[in-house]
Amino acid sequence: MDEIEKLQTRTDSIEERECPTNFTEFKRKRSKTEKKYERYRKRIENYKIKKKRKKCLSQENGEKVERELKEKEQKYENFLSKKQMKEKIMERLNQVYASSGNSLKICIDCSFIDKMSSKEMSRLAQQIGRCYATNKSLEHPVHFSLCNLDANSNFYKELCRVNDGFERYILEKTNQSLIEKFSDKKENICYLSPDADQYLEDIDTEKIYVIGGLVDETVNKKVTLSKCNDLKIKTYALPIEKYLSRKIGDQEENRKYNYNKILAINQVFNVLAHVFEHKDWVTALDTNVPKRKGFISHKSS
Repeated sequence: MDEIEKLQTRTDSIEERECPTNFTEFKRKRSKTEKKYERYRKRIENYKIKKKRKKCLSQENGEKVERELKEKEQKYENFLSKKQMKEKIMERLNQVYASSGNSLKICIDCSFIDKMSSKEMSRLAQQIGRCYATNKSLEHPVHFSLCNLDANSNFYKELCRVNDGFERYILEKTNQSLIEKFSDKKENICYLSPDADQYLEDIDTEKIYVIGGLVDETVNKKVTLSKCNDLKIKTYALPIEKYLSRKIGDQEENRKYNYNKILAINQVFNVLAHVFEHKDWVTALDTNVPKRKGFISHKSS
């Protein structure tokens, strides 16, 4: 009996080893339906992710398009027609003459007309027209005036001929002499002459900067300087050689340059206007002094 029980226990232990009671140890194979469902579920998840990304992108693009449209609308609102632009310029110029306290004051002295030929007068008229064109383009226009200008003179007729609509130009025109016009501000007159000994350093709204209206192809020296000495007016030269260097090359190249410091009226006007707006003598002179004169900025040299 004992032997039978031993045999029975042995067989039970063998069966337990071969057939374990923990069914989780077995890995059951998935059916085709389950595999198919799993693939379908993954496809659905991927589709949802892609849809979400697409939605985000469309929102970003929509915002971008909206921003661009708003920018275009703002540009369109800021856009002015030619008529509106002209009205705005006229308004800006009229404001300067209504209250010129904070404006740069430039006057062209037209008392040298009798010293010029008809060709030289024509060139002077063109240069005055360029000064006016520059003044219209400035953010802060200059209080621009012409003195010693007789409305019945040949020069006035030349101004009207060369510059279309000169009669309607918004600038101050007077037949008074320089001293008559600025009799109470004589000490504030700064007459610009290339022959002056002292350099112009600062631009001040209290000062009146006078440019001699002279185009002289024969280059008579010290014409404006001698007039100022007679009238006891302060004279200043543009600081060309202070801020620009003479370009020195070989002998043949040096012959091309005359190192002449006499500038056209509009070039002097542009220099003063640029320095007043930007406080930068180097750029003002380097831009407006013609390269043929042989001057270059210190940076270039």
